[in-house]
Amino acid sequence: MTGIAEQIILFYVLGMILFIIGMEDKRVPNTFIYLGLSFVINLMGYYRSYIDSDFVTTAYLPLILTMLSVVFLLYHGFEQLKLKTNDSYKTDDE
Repeated sequence: MTGIAEQIILFYVLGMILFIIGMEDKRVPNTFIYLGLSFVINLMGYYRSYIDSDFVTTAYLPLILTMLSVVFLLYHGFEQLKLKTNDSYKTDDE
């Protein structure tokens, strides 16, 4: 294996690990950080896959994880907006 192939496999593994951690973590800032890092790492792995002809067919794995990272980032972002702009609060001024 060449150095490029090892880099591609490293990007695949890191991207998948960061995506899984980002999905499992329930703390708000960490979710965004891990999913953002997953997006960047998977995008780098996707672009690096086209340098080596052995990895062109497997380039769809980081592409799918990149798209899923964006979808979950948008979902968590809208959930936080909904939570932070919620007007249903209780006042005990009676």
